[in-house]
Amino acid sequence: MQGVQNPQKNGQFLFEFKSVDDDIKLSADRISSLMSQLIGFYQFLQEFGIKFKGTDRVYSAQTAVKSQKNLENATDNILESLQILNVILQKVKHDKQLGKIQTILFEQNIPQLLMEIQKLTYQMCFKKTENYQTSAGNQYKQSQFGIASNNLLDAITSLWDFFLSYCNNNQPFSQYILQYDEVLG
Repeated sequence: MQGVQNPQKNGQFLFEFKSVDDDIKLSADRISSLMSQLIGFYQFLQEFGIKFKGTDRVYSAQTAVKSQKNLENATDNILESLQILNVILQKVKHDKQLGKIQTILFEQNIPQLLMEIQKLTYQMCFKKTENYQTSAGNQYKQSQFGIASNNLLDAITSLWDFFLSYCNNNQPFSQYILQYDEVLG
């Protein structure tokens, strides 16, 4: 359904209704229902292992350890969501349907949000650890970076799988994703 203001009558809108394949409609509904979960995961990651010292935000291993179970649950949920998205992309019957699903995903900013999640998980697992110095390997495992790495590596792989499926016959997104090759593994 698309609404356009009627230029002949002020305040009235004209609507055009289009028939949509049931599979596309069900996929669109399912994709839409995942959005709040994806946003919640991103917000959780932004706060993981952080505590406040006055007005400053600092990484804290104790905070990370306390919220490790929450990270495990959040990661399980995102893995399930990514599996659903991958199934939706892989079950389409022909390229025209794939294009419609890709458009729905793009219009709902799912690929863009997942790229932000990918960048954040990559940073948490790899970039932060480059400057982290430890005298014992066990200390790293209990740090916020070690805990993140232990839990998020599967998510990084699943995000990569999504991007590969989404890029299928989708040159504009393929070009977009190439900007972020450093976080794609």
